[in-house]
Amino acid sequence: MSGKKELLKEYIDFIHENDEETLPGLITVFEAANLNGWNIDEYYYSSIPEQLDTFSELEDLGNRVYYVKLLNQLAAYNLNQRRYDVAINYILDYMQIAVTMDLYREFITTIGMFENVRTLATTEQLMKYQNILQGYIMKKALVATFMLMTFLSIVIPVSSSPSNPTITPFNHGVNG
Repeated sequence: MSGKKELLKEYIDFIHENDEETLPGLITVFEAANLNGWNIDEYYYSSIPEQLDTFSELEDLGNRVYYVKLLNQLAAYNLNQRRYDVAINYILDYMQIAVTMDLYREFITTIGMFENVRTLATTEQLMKYQNILQGYIMKKALVATFMLMTFLSIVIPVSSSPSNPTITPFNHGVNG
């Protein structure tokens, strides 16, 4: 669109006529709006609410990544429009999906976005943020524990003979 808002309606019509272009097209529309400071609420309210539910149910990785990118752009757009409550909800949705899909860079981005508007968040939004962070930490701890146990089982052979005692993370090779 190259900063030309007059092309927006034509582009929106194109993406509505071509289903496979809808998700990446909406990302482009909101990126342009965010970069150029446009208010495109007429497209936002007519395109986004009903389609977000559909997009959130897409399961293939390519579309999930597009969905995350769209949530990022929607959060930024709503921040620019000073709709902080809506923006924070998009940030939290974006963060939750980043955790689920193990998208570390996006996860870090969402933390920065949230922290910039933390003072505007409701108690419910703050609780959701804390729950997402705790879930992420727990997920990483479980992965680290699994990796350590796998490593130990490869490096330290398990045997129950007296000359080669069984070593577990709990007995440190001491039988008894």
